[in-house]
Amino acid sequence: MHGSRPEVGQVHSPEALRYRPEIDGLRALAVLPVILFHAGVTFFSGGFVGVDVFFVISGFLITGILYREISAGKFSILNFYERRIRRLFPALFAMLAASSAIGWFILLPDEFAAFGRQILATCLFMSNILFWSEDGYFDAESATKPLLHTWSLAVEEQYYIIFPLLLWLMVRYARSAIRPIVMLGIVGSLVVSELVLHRFPSTAFFMLPTRAWELLIGALVALIPAYSGRYAAVLAWAGVGAILIPVLTFQESMLFPGIAALPPCAGAAAILWASRGTSCAVALSNRGLRFFGLISYSLYLWHWPIIVFLGLKFGMPMSPDLTVVAILLSLAVATASWRFVERPLRKGGGKPFVWSFGGACLTAGMSVAAILIVGNGLPARFTSMQNRMVDLSIREGAAMEAAYRCGAAHKIGIRKKVGVCDVGPGGRPRLVILGDSEAMALKPAFSAALERSDIPARLISKPGCPPLLGLDRVETSRGCAAASAAMAAYVRAVKPAAIILVANWRNVLSAKNTIFAGRTSYDAASRLDNVTRALSRTVAVYRSMGVRIGIVRSLPGATTSVGRAVARSSLAPLHYTLADHRAAFVPLNRAIDALRPDAIVDPADITCRSLCAVTDAAGTPLYWDASHPGAAGNAVLEPMLATLVTKLFNGHTAHAAIGHDDGRS
Repeated sequence: MHGSRPEVGQVHSPEALRYRPEIDGLRALAVLPVILFHAGVTFFSGGFVGVDVFFVISGFLITGILYREISAGKFSILNFYERRIRRLFPALFAMLAASSAIGWFILLPDEFAAFGRQILATCLFMSNILFWSEDGYFDAESATKPLLHTWSLAVEEQYYIIFPLLLWLMVRYARSAIRPIVMLGIVGSLVVSELVLHRFPSTAFFMLPTRAWELLIGALVALIPAYSGRYAAVLAWAGVGAILIPVLTFQESMLFPGIAALPPCAGAAAILWASRGTSCAVALSNRGLRFFGLISYSLYLWHWPIIVFLGLKFGMPMSPDLTVVAILLSLAVATASWRFVERPLRKGGGKPFVWSFGGACLTAGMSVAAILIVGNGLPARFTSMQNRMVDLSIREGAAMEAAYRCGAAHKIGIRKKVGVCDVGPGGRPRLVILGDSEAMALKPAFSAALERSDIPARLISKPGCPPLLGLDRVETSRGCAAASAAMAAYVRAVKPAAIILVANWRNVLSAKNTIFAGRTSYDAASRLDNVTRALSRTVAVYRSMGVRIGIVRSLPGATTSVGRAVARSSLAPLHYTLADHRAAFVPLNRAIDALRPDAIVDPADITCRSLCAVTDAAGTPLYWDASHPGAAGNAVLEPMLATLVTKLFNGHTAHAAIGHDDGRS
């Protein structure tokens, strides 16, 4: 993410320093996939690896400069950080100022307060730690965090707090062992990254110890002689392929970084090491690529806030037209930022001015952050109705999260977060409700229905995990299959008369890649296949236990958080049409019907006419976000769940869809 600067030649030779235009081309290979990936362009599903390429470039360039200065006895830590201020601060704080101004009009109070925390963390170069701490299931979505992308800047700056001193010590006391020490650091950090990744994926993604190996790869290349042998061009072009193939084939759902980040990092290293004077260098020195490389830092800084604010206003995922607007706007703003913000301070101004400028930026940034945090996001910007909508969403979300603390006395062998709640009257459970967070969201409606029916029940919910035996999730390693197995063991032990399966089927089929019977899903068809096969196994296992089986079809939900969209005066469409909702679930519903469970209910029968309702008759949101029913949604859906319970406990085994239309649209 660094701009054009001279590159250290072969560290162990007297070759003069000279500008290498192909490095700007390499920057373009890094930044463009990131922007296209974030904008939702389909063919760039692995564009996130561009950040890893940036880490390698950064480690290469700065290590070369530091090594030369330390070896010549000219190294000064103050001069080093002065250069960092010149390089980072102008565009960074211009972006923070503009984002704050736009946020005034778009971000709701709790989002604006969170934005204040993001500014503070960015000023302290600790935003990776902040976003790591906010990566829980119930935390705000990435698409509402305008400064999420600054995590990578924080990783770099934390690295550059430590690395210059370590390099100085190595040059002074262990010069001959520098390369083995750096290689050991690469291997150690990579091993830690891979080990941590499978248990704590968020930690592996955001934290310096699991990312340091990528910067150290660049450092190692800077500390060895450049390669110019007969295979240099082949090696450099192979490096290009090692970057582009992951860009085009990797999926956001995969566990990353770990070993999966090795190909793009090795590709970047190969280009830096062997491309000089080759046809690859000529190609990467193309004027167009170099331009994108020159503006890469500003482009990286500005593109994500632009995408977030457009998404909040017009809806995510963005339409094709809005995607084009976001990309073109990012390029235009980045070009202006590079020309009029980045470049003037790169060379201009003396040291006192630079330090004063840096101090003023930090002071202003932290002051704005304090105002937003202490002022709770400045709610006076909105009307009382808008603030009520936001408060309702916050309260209902917090209530659902608190519901997961209901079952400390009913542990069932699931090690990670799970809710095990008694619902209905007390007594040995005659019904067990199994599901993901949507089951927990429906707990009030189930409770009311079961109290009237005088049927004791237990609700077991694991967030993000459909209750399907053998089905695991790829992207978050939540232990879904283990949780579902524990649920089945519990049902076998308790021997209830019936079970009910509840899940966010829309999310499972459209967004959550899964593993079933050794097969990893990667698109809509393979996701459907995994889910239907797991559902078939699940129904067969529970049927063998002699329990009756009820299934709740997919809740229609909304395209985005209802109350927040209304409060924001968002232009995003909130409703699914009934036709689109039905069409999305035709294959899954056919699979469910073929299994002939004892009873099925379809919430669309209750909430949809031509459009699927997102508010009740009084205008209160049915969902506190896009898919989890709040109090109003529970009130609307409770009669449907009561009918489902009645069907199961009256002994009816006829395959039936249950529901009615209450006139809402």
